[in-house]
Amino acid sequence: MSFRKTLTRVVAVVAVVLTVGVAQADTIYDFSDSFNTTYASNSSPYGVWSYVTYDTSNPVPSTATSMTYQHQDPTYNYLFGWALDSTTTPGVMYNGSSSDILHASVMWLAETPILSGPRGPAVLRWTAPGAGTVDVSATFDAVTDAWHIYSSSYPGRRPNTQVFLNNTLVDPMTALTSYRATHAYAGILTVAAGDTLDFVGRGATVTDASTGSIVIYGTIAFTPIPEPSTLALLATGLVGLLCYAWRKRR
Repeated sequence: MSFRKTLTRVVAVVAVVLTVGVAQADTIYDFSDSFNTTYASNSSPYGVWSYVTYDTSNPVPSTATSMTYQHQDPTYNYLFGWALDSTTTPGVMYNGSSSDILHASVMWLAETPILSGPRGPAVLRWTAPGAGTVDVSATFDAVTDAWHIYSSSYPGRRPNTQVFLNNTLVDPMTALTSYRATHAYAGILTVAAGDTLDFVGRGATVTDASTGSIVIYGTIAFTPIPEPSTLALLATGLVGLLCYAWRKRR
């Protein structure tokens, strides 16, 4: 076999090896994955998800505080979540049933997280498990059925949303001005291991605990970037194949 044919075959093999080695499947994170459906087994946030809030005087979540108080609705035991303390707001809640429920002036969508933002921002946080890119598709849905929240007489009580990447705003504050109004955010972002994406729901810092409830649903598709050690291994294989072709020529 001629050296040219041998080299051509070697290059083809290398191309296949590189394609297989570098290409890695996306991991899809659904926002509803932030909770288990069984309250008792989900004693704390887990995996890439966590629930935080921060001082309303700070415009970005650089001083985030984790929500560690676990609570459950006294009437509907499948409505549960986390908050800073026993006031339960701000908090990140979840309807663990398979049905939508209208309760306490809030439309709880089935198996969907709710950002309850009175007295401070409620934040669903995703932490990158490694370096890569994320394709984010998120929808915020205003589910509080209370007329005074959306009345033009009380604009400060309208729930609003934001998205941050490492405390940098990537989706500006958007007010949801009517019941079941929605706001969608979509973007492709580059992340390093440990980077945080914060999905923020806010209400007014008023005593009305029903204000500021926002459902969030959607997905984060994470595509990892091959680690240097993986690329080094592929390079070693390439050198070996080229050496094999050279020896065949001799």
